[in-house]
Amino acid sequence: PLPSELKGEGAASGDARPDAAMLHERRRASFAASAAEHERRSRRLSAASVVTFLAAGMLLATGIGERSGVWLGAGGAVALAFILTYVANARTSGARDRAQTRSDLHERHLRRMAVDLHGLATGDGLLAADHVYASDLDLLGAESLFSRITVARTRRGEHTLARWLGAAAAPSTIA
Repeated sequence: PLPSELKGEGAASGDARPDAAMLHERRRASFAASAAEHERRSRRLSAASVVTFLAAGMLLATGIGERSGVWLGAGGAVALAFILTYVANARTSGARDRAQTRSDLHERHLRRMAVDLHGLATGDGLLAADHVYASDLDLLGAESLFSRITVARTRRGEHTLARWLGAAAAPSTIA
């Protein structure tokens, strides 16, 4: 949690820590609202890109047909406006995707906290089927330790977590 989120927000027990579910819900809602706003802006920029592209094409075609520098200049200016709206839309789409990813991450945290593990990563197939203790300790599977703790977003991250869960600790660590 951020320091500003810790001030004045205590759990029911009265300690200084905010309730984790409340914190995840607030962050999920904030990122979801941000993603929705970026989506609305992206749609407006997409429409502006189409309009400026068509206008630039018509102005440039008119300038070439009439051999007029004024039309060509206007077409060039509108073409520049198209490029600017296109770049702005690409940035806005990236910001939307990042906000949606963060919202989804907090949604997964909330689902794991509520033990709603349906559809979350299971880790199936990441360890050998004949692993010594994976099935006894329910390391991988639909409602496994892996499903409850993973925040991995890539297959490589899932493999790493499964490898860590499937590896025995060194005797010195155990001691």
